[in-house]
Amino acid sequence: MSKVIALDYEHEHDYELIGINSTLEDYRLAYLLNKNLPINLVREPKDLDFSNMNCSFAFYNYNCEKTFSSWSLLANRHVFISNTVEKTNLFNEESKISYLINEKKEVNFLFKLQGDFD
Repeated sequence: MSKVIALDYEHEHDYELIGINSTLEDYRLAYLLNKNLPINLVREPKDLDFSNMNCSFAFYNYNCEKTFSSWSLLANRHVFISNTVEKTNLFNEESKISYLINEKKEVNFLFKLQGDFD
């Protein structure tokens, strides 16, 4: 006689992800986080690029060797100018927005905390 056992598997992440809504520029938000938290976010030389979508997202990172933790700030929005060929637009340019996470369009920034936090 065989038994079927169903296993409930819940994937646990080893990080916390916090959504931040702010009208601040990414560099200003990183500065204020550095000022008020014991971190030193630095902009990575290369942003998070998606060539197929023709967009890139600002990426700031800090690794703490003392606590073995990692802190990251990512922009969730990329605003770019698209040339339109439609005759309905007075100007042949249109402002468009791409999102890193389409399901979270109301979030401007993602703050990722990786490590052991209380």
